[in-house]
Amino acid sequence: MLYVRDVVTILTSCVCAYSELGLAVDGLNSGVLNAWDRAKWVAKERDFKRILEALQSSKLSLNLMLTIYNW
Repeated sequence: MLYVRDVVTILTSCVCAYSELGLAVDGLNSGVLNAWDRAKWVAKERDFKRILEALQSSKLSLNLMLTIYNW
């Protein structure tokens, strides 16, 4: 049995990770990269990995909940 609060918790986690990703990408240049821009991307790599892990975890949980709901 699924509870609404569990689904809301997972969806909130997804939204928080997405917002955090937006903040992490916010000052990074996506056009032609010079050495300084590359250094900023490398500095943010750890943040991106952490956010990606959070998104993957949320996706897995959401997928499991939807599978349970469909059964």
